[in-house]
Amino acid sequence: MNGDDKLINDLSINSIQNDFDLLPKNEENLIPLKDIYEGVIHRYYSELLNLSETLTNKVNREKKVEIFKLIQDFIQNATKLLVLLRWAKQSKDVLKYKNIYDFLELQNSYFRGAADALHMVHQEMNLARIPNFDISTAVDVLTTGTYSRLPSIIKEPISLPPLKNEEIKDAIEKLEDVTRMRLLCDEIVPKPMKKNYVIENGAVRFTVENEFEVTLRLEGKQQDNWRLLDLKIFVKPDEDLNHDLIIPLQEYQINFLKNNAQVIISKDATNVDLNQNPNINLITNPPNAATSTNNTNSNEEEKSTTPKKIWPLIELYRYLHSFCLSMQLEIFRLQIEYLIKTRWANRLRFNMSADQKTLQLFYWNEKEKNRNMEINKNKDLKNKEGKKSNIVELSITTAEDKVVFYTNKENKEDNSNSLLIAKSQTYEYEQYIQSNLTIHCYQLLEDGTKKELIDPTTSSKVKFNINSQKLNIEKILDRVTEVHAFSILFELKNILIGKSNSNITIHKCNSNDVIEKNFYNSKTTDEEMEKQQPELIICYRINHYVKITVDGRTGRIVITEYNEQGTDNINSFIQEKIKNVEEKINKDMTKAVDYLIELRNLTIINEIELLSIYLGLEPSKKLLITQEELRKLMNSNVLFFSQDIIYLKYPNYPNYYIIIYINDEEIKSSSRNKHDSSYFKVWLVSTKKKNSSGFLEFSLIMNLDISQLLENDNIKDDSDNEQDNFHHLRKRRCIEEQSIWDKTKNLTLDLETLSKIEAVCRYKIAYCLLTTQLKNLHIPYYFISLKSKNHVIDYDSPLSIFDLIIKIRVKDIIPDVIRKCVLGDYVLKLNNDLYITATGNTLNNENNAGPFEKFSIKNHVKGIARGIKVVAKLQIKPGELPINEDFSIGKNLLRDINFSVKTKVLTFTYSKINDCIYRILNIWKGLVMLRIIASQAYTNRDILESHEMTIDKINLLKTKILFYEKNYVEFALNSNLDNPNSNGINIIFGIKGDNKSTVFYKEKEFLIEDFLMDYNVINFLLKLKTKYKLFKNINLIEKSREMINTYSTLKVEKESLEKIKLIYNQYTIEIGQCTENLVGILCSDSSYGIQSKVNMIPQFQSFIDKVVQLHATNTPPKKSDLDEKATKEDKEKENKNGNEQTKGEEQEDCICMKIPNGIIFEIRYIDQVMNSLNKLMNGISYMDWLYNTINQIEANKQNKGKINYSKKAKGPLLLSYEGESLEFTLSFDFDKKQNDEKKDEEKNNEKNKEKEWSMKLKSNGESLKGDILIEKILNLKNPIVGFKSLTQLMILPPEIAKEILKIICLEKKENQHKVISEICLAVPEGLPGYLPNAGESAIYTDFQNKRIGLICQIYYNDVSANGQTNETSQSKHSIIIPFFYNWRSKFFCEWKGDPEFSKLEDTNKCISWLRDERHGELSRLNLFFIQISKAFEQNKEKGEKEAIQFAFNTLSSMKPEQYKAIEIKN
Repeated sequence: MNGDDKLINDLSINSIQNDFDLLPKNEENLIPLKDIYEGVIHRYYSELLNLSETLTNKVNREKKVEIFKLIQDFIQNATKLLVLLRWAKQSKDVLKYKNIYDFLELQNSYFRGAADALHMVHQEMNLARIPNFDISTAVDVLTTGTYSRLPSIIKEPISLPPLKNEEIKDAIEKLEDVTRMRLLCDEIVPKPMKKNYVIENGAVRFTVENEFEVTLRLEGKQQDNWRLLDLKIFVKPDEDLNHDLIIPLQEYQINFLKNNAQVIISKDATNVDLNQNPNINLITNPPNAATSTNNTNSNEEEKSTTPKKIWPLIELYRYLHSFCLSMQLEIFRLQIEYLIKTRWANRLRFNMSADQKTLQLFYWNEKEKNRNMEINKNKDLKNKEGKKSNIVELSITTAEDKVVFYTNKENKEDNSNSLLIAKSQTYEYEQYIQSNLTIHCYQLLEDGTKKELIDPTTSSKVKFNINSQKLNIEKILDRVTEVHAFSILFELKNILIGKSNSNITIHKCNSNDVIEKNFYNSKTTDEEMEKQQPELIICYRINHYVKITVDGRTGRIVITEYNEQGTDNINSFIQEKIKNVEEKINKDMTKAVDYLIELRNLTIINEIELLSIYLGLEPSKKLLITQEELRKLMNSNVLFFSQDIIYLKYPNYPNYYIIIYINDEEIKSSSRNKHDSSYFKVWLVSTKKKNSSGFLEFSLIMNLDISQLLENDNIKDDSDNEQDNFHHLRKRRCIEEQSIWDKTKNLTLDLETLSKIEAVCRYKIAYCLLTTQLKNLHIPYYFISLKSKNHVIDYDSPLSIFDLIIKIRVKDIIPDVIRKCVLGDYVLKLNNDLYITATGNTLNNENNAGPFEKFSIKNHVKGIARGIKVVAKLQIKPGELPINEDFSIGKNLLRDINFSVKTKVLTFTYSKINDCIYRILNIWKGLVMLRIIASQAYTNRDILESHEMTIDKINLLKTKILFYEKNYVEFALNSNLDNPNSNGINIIFGIKGDNKSTVFYKEKEFLIEDFLMDYNVINFLLKLKTKYKLFKNINLIEKSREMINTYSTLKVEKESLEKIKLIYNQYTIEIGQCTENLVGILCSDSSYGIQSKVNMIPQFQSFIDKVVQLHATNTPPKKSDLDEKATKEDKEKENKNGNEQTKGEEQEDCICMKIPNGIIFEIRYIDQVMNSLNKLMNGISYMDWLYNTINQIEANKQNKGKINYSKKAKGPLLLSYEGESLEFTLSFDFDKKQNDEKKDEEKNNEKNKEKEWSMKLKSNGESLKGDILIEKILNLKNPIVGFKSLTQLMILPPEIAKEILKIICLEKKENQHKVISEICLAVPEGLPGYLPNAGESAIYTDFQNKRIGLICQIYYNDVSANGQTNETSQSKHSIIIPFFYNWRSKFFCEWKGDPEFSKLEDTNKCISWLRDERHGELSRLNLFFIQISKAFEQNKEKGEKEAIQFAFNTLSSMKPEQYKAIEIKN
């Protein structure tokens, strides 16, 4: 049953589906989706084509707007189309329901129609029973008495015989004769139709050229009615401007014209009104038929009661001619619409009159916003748009035409006979209106008047020949714009040469400067006019031309730069100014001459701008200044509003400007100048900000007369000048009155003249700055001139600025030096007066042309360097110093210093003039001081040699004295010149051959102050020698504690040369030199009051006893251990010298005296004493730091340990600690004696360390080798770091601390593989950044995560480096292995940052973490540590308990080849 039910269901579904398919499909109101797609595509394709043609004439902003509109509209329609497409995929059900609905609606309509039809039949059947009566036959019988209708009319059939060919020919000839006589006698034929008509085949064919062709035939019983057989219209557009919107006349439109024309020429067509016919447009329907009514006198028409006679041919011509004219006007309108959308976008607009007979085309229209094109709605708007418009008006005009015909006035009743045969021939004229298409070109002015467009070549209106078969409005428009553009150019030429306005006399161009090119004349053909464009070439300045044309599309005057060769100039520096002149001439053409003169001035200003850039100046056209400031230069407001002014700023002196102005008043005056450059006015001003608004205030420095700069120029001979056209022009000007145009045509400011102006102003600025600085420093100065014999300076002449010299006397500069110096009188006797002058680079006469072709205003190129330098000179007395060679120096001191042995003159040059005076004075002071120092050292060289001092170098810039063989003091010129109170010299201390070591770097100011008290070099050098040893040892102590200062600070206070304090935390030591040979050391305490007890240094008394013992045994001085850089050769040499010196001094008594809390001793033992003092204070610092750190650690612990610190004035320092992890007793005893004093010094030092320091160590009840640990700690660069590592072990579990201490306390020994390994106490250098910094503690304890970080360093021999087995040839390598150990999980891992693996709590979590693939691949070192962890777990069963010891032994027991497999940075 289930299978049958399924089959039945399938059948029922299929049957229903088949029934649906049989339903009628009503697609009447449906549109195929394909048509919608095609419509959208075609629409946007056409719009895209139109847009591509119109975008070429638009600016970028308009282009973007149009493209955006098109894209936005397209996106909206595409979205709609997408919605429709998605709906169409599911529209089958909707269509199915619609077909069902239509089918049911159709059935209902059938039922309703059947019911209505039955009802109608029931009502009309009664009327169908009545018979039809023959009413027409009855009427004929009653009226005429006869019966002429069927069937009686066919009782007598008429059968005409067929005509023969001859009869047909005769009938046609007779018909042609009748037609010919009808045209000659009875018809009035219009002139255009009479010119060309043919009578043939019994018909007449009239042809009106370029309009229409019509064929007529006479018919009727009397052959008095015209029948229109054929009609052809010739009006059509040109193929070049034909587009899809212009559709040719269709056949039904021609038939419509034929019917109307036939009605007009029928004989009963009197007063026919064709306006009752429906109107049909030219594009979609035929044009309106013209009203065939005569426009005669209206009064006569009212009086006449009889209808007026209609002449068929005249009316036919009037109808067809009017249609052709209207069709031409409509084609023109459509072509204009096409041009507006494409090639003439935004340049055209049109207006069609209401009667469709006038078409106004407005050309050269600028684009206006929100312009309303519907001018018919508002008359005011129409008048407004008509203002200042260029119009081409195409209109259908009417004119009276006269036609001659014969008539008989005597017999007016019989008109037919009177028209055929005239009894008395008289002439009567009947008027009719002849319509024509006229083109009128004019300009609608502001006052509403019309200005006719006149062709300058013919001095008449523009004429046009319109071919109706090739209608092209663009050719008409091109012709109009060509004539109009040429008329504008022609009028501009007349304005320029002064023919247009009689009032223009001076302000006009020279006719030779205005050149016509491609101008039209009466012989110019249309082809030549299309190829050539009229141009005006104007020479507005020598070698400067502009080309003036008129754009045919816009009507604007276009001005571009032009070369003499006839090509456009590639330079663009003046293009912007030319465009401004172009805008002005387009607004007011009558002032074109003035605008070109302005362009000339702007060109001159721009050339000055370019030349100034070449000269290194910064030009600007505007400054932020007020009108009042400019009135300081000229007592008028001309400068404020003028564009003929430029401001040139000096980049090195930004407050100074050169102002250059073209003096219009001088140009307009009748005075004559010798030089054209005299028309320029030049000022040099200084500026400063007037107020917070930023406005500048002027201070006039110099009013420069350019003519004085040009007086020394060579004047050419008259013979050479006569060859110059410009010279002829000048000679002519002496007789004639000069015009402004010719007066400034050669005006220029060349590079040579501008270079002189700039140089004069630059020198003037230099001397202004120099004198201002001297006045501020209150230093007297004098101006002198070397070229002037009588020393009289002409300050009014600009050229005198180059000869000025400033003289400054020595007593006015350094009176304090002269007063203090022992050689003050000697300084006054020397010729030390300072002479300062300014010098700078200028251009040669050969290089006087600016590179205008290489750069422009918009493309700045850095100009040549035109700076100014200050040169000072100092005269040296011959033989004063042993200087026998020239020298120069300049880079380091920002100046150039040169000395010439020949002239004995020392010159120094400084380029920064803004603040150079005090710098120059500092240099000069330094040079004088160095001269005094060199003279003292050179004249007293015997005294220096007696004190073991030698002169290494001596000249005017440097004096170098050596003492103690390699130590030196150097007096040099001070390189820091910014300090106005500088003494000019710099004292440098150092070691010869070692530029890095610095001696007396903190005592420098005290030494210099001591020297400046009397400027006595000899006393200074002797004092320096006595202070040297003490200061050197103090500096060495301070340098040796640089690393320790982060934990235990040492502060050195040097108040003077005799008083120095060393402050070690709470201990203070004062050191001073009592005499030349005695030094005192005193223990004091500055932190307590005067009456308080001094805080004595532990074991300080032992230190004093050791110093006394040193003097008692008369031990020779030894090299200090603090000087680490001393080589073995230096030590041997010094010991040898010391032994030789002590042999002679053994017999002398040693001075050593104890004082309260201190001691006084001889300076020759200073090195050993300071070394012992440093050891004592370092030991105390280590013990104090360790005690304080242990207290801080124990304060945070629950089970606190026991701490005991014994610190007494006498006896050793003892520090004991008992804690859970470890126990130790640390001792520092400075008083222990040396057992063997004759052993080597290095071994003695090691034994001293062992004897002075001792340590007993226990961990977890087991004694360890504490002496090895303390030895490793003291051997570190910073031993405090080693003690810090020891404190890290205090917080570890006892068994872990014990393991680590056992490894650390092991001695370094090689194993069987020649491998040495150790646990580091301090982090080595060169490790990655994720490890602690170098020099810090290498033991990291993380008690929270139960882990500790250690660094293992392994030394091994790399056999693979050279492949040899000899131990001496094998290279030594070291490898650093940092690792973490978690004493809870018993796992090791690599110490790389803060690994998560090292924080896991137990073994199971570590194993799970290793099996997780998300953690990625492990490094080789991590894998190696995991293997060590697993191996320890396996050996744990065998009794292995110390994991760290196991890992350390495993790392140490590997072969050298295995270390290379570990990827770790060495």
